[in-house]
Amino acid sequence: MYQLKSKTDSVATPTCIWDWLHDEFGLDIHDPCPLCEYDPAVHTNGLTSDWGSVNYVNPPCSKGYQWVKKAREEWLKGKTCIVLMKTNITNCKYFAECSAGAELVFISHKVTFEGYHSPAWFPLMFVVYHAGKTMNSFRCVNLLKNFLDAVGHGQGTTD
Repeated sequence: MYQLKSKTDSVATPTCIWDWLHDEFGLDIHDPCPLCEYDPAVHTNGLTSDWGSVNYVNPPCSKGYQWVKKAREEWLKGKTCIVLMKTNITNCKYFAECSAGAELVFISHKVTFEGYHSPAWFPLMFVVYHAGKTMNSFRCVNLLKNFLDAVGHGQGTTD
């Protein structure tokens, strides 16, 4: 089925991603880039304000670089920061800059976002800056594993 281009590049985080985040980092995760209309009376600007101790960002695709740069700044202050983004290794300067010190966690399957009938056409990854650690590593995860195990169809694969 053909998927029409979205009118926005901001999408809600799917449940499978939230489940993985909570398994890996606990329930107390700050979102400096919530999916809602920005209201300066209610919200702070996540690109200019301080973040929590553990942070997750699902930024608009068009602003991914700005959010990864901010996540790295917050990591240098001793915070854990996780950024969901398109896997883009074709721009070497961008990739090298965003991955320095981070763990790159590649999602091993396509992800369907809320409001869409088919998966995103592009691969996704997390850029994870672990507080107090320099990782410079990568791994792949199957976010569907927990779901498949729950319904009895697990393949026995692990991270």
